[in-house]
Amino acid sequence: MENIPRFNPYTMTDDQILKVHINNNASFKWVLSAIQNNQNISPSTHILITGAHGMGKSFLLRRLQVHFKHYNTIALFLFPEITSNMYHPDDFLINLQSMISKNFCSSLPRWPKGSGDNWQKHGKNIQTLVKQSPYKHIIVCIENLDSMLTNPGIFSNASKRKQLQNFLADSSFLTLITTQTGALSPGTSYFFDNFTKHSLSSWLARDHAPYLKQIFFMHNIPYEQHPKIKLKALKYFTGGNPRNVLIMADILKYNDIFKTIQAFEKSIDLLTPYYQNQLRSLLPLHRLLLDVIFRCTATYSTDDLASLVQADEKDISQHISLLVQQGYVRTEQNNGRNPYIIINDHLFAHYYRMRHVSYQEHPGELAAVSQFLTTFYDHQELKKLAQAFFKQGNTLVARDLMHIILADFDLSIDKLSWSDDISSLFQAVDICESQNFQLPKK
Repeated sequence: MENIPRFNPYTMTDDQILKVHINNNASFKWVLSAIQNNQNISPSTHILITGAHGMGKSFLLRRLQVHFKHYNTIALFLFPEITSNMYHPDDFLINLQSMISKNFCSSLPRWPKGSGDNWQKHGKNIQTLVKQSPYKHIIVCIENLDSMLTNPGIFSNASKRKQLQNFLADSSFLTLITTQTGALSPGTSYFFDNFTKHSLSSWLARDHAPYLKQIFFMHNIPYEQHPKIKLKALKYFTGGNPRNVLIMADILKYNDIFKTIQAFEKSIDLLTPYYQNQLRSLLPLHRLLLDVIFRCTATYSTDDLASLVQADEKDISQHISLLVQQGYVRTEQNNGRNPYIIINDHLFAHYYRMRHVSYQEHPGELAAVSQFLTTFYDHQELKKLAQAFFKQGNTLVARDLMHIILADFDLSIDKLSWSDDISSLFQAVDICESQNFQLPKK
């Protein structure tokens, strides 16, 4: 069976971009409205699109690129492949000039002269080109401008950042649209003070089905209606992240539990380089907190976490606030007490437990993915699978599945005398599923 191609807006054709709507139409219309308003006011209001990894920022810029191809306007898109070939500030304006004039040989990089004269000259050249055009206003889209403002970016020097800031403030003929993943760098956040900010939000559970249906059909892969629990599992593990939803889409293709697990683990493999980079970029104390949160599946409040790591609750709250800003976790109300800390990306947590936590006792074949199984399958499905494996003579898998179900009822039976007796395990699940069953008080 063909694998579902991974989401990459740079490799998608214009037609595919138009066909695949990832529920950001409201954001798309908002940006168009902001651009329209800028053509009637001075100075221009520039735009910062924010959102976590995979929320659709690159897709939104590609969607704008496709849109403006059909309109009489000048829309310039500086994607990462272009910005990586800029070696000093002048190259930014040189690239804009060449894109407006369509004279791409003129965008050859120049040896830096160490003077601001060239910057002023290139700025005036751009203004002249715009005045000579019938459109009078240009749109410039840059991915992750923040990375150009920090070392080793071409505007990492404070005086060069000021040059760019002044150019944007004085250029009423230009609307700049840029994107940002996570929190802005502390030393450059002021640069965006006068930008209008728009945040891309996570998907809701109901958003997944129509999107996946489009993706399956686009690649001639049969799509069947899936039980709500399957789509809820996608929402739970991806946090509503569009890119991660597609990476996990292969799990919907299989009825066989082991093929489903293999597809799930393949999703983890595909995201491993990204997660490794995320861990490397974390401050040591932030990684310590995520280690505790990821290691256990329990939900902690900030005071719970402070007690676990033996720290002051105020210190923990401050660091959790930073992790919230960076998109790793969110907080939810806790009946007037300190808020609960909720993981946004459960795939990240699963990756961490699988690759970074050493188990003293190796779990069963299925126990390592127990959280995935109890999220993707309901208890009745798991019980039927266990019965089927038992009939096939695969007692170990049947037993592991029953242990996983009972653990999901918050029951630990490992030390009980009947923990390996299949008939007793099935009976225990029946009791847990009965309406009269109550969890024992801890």
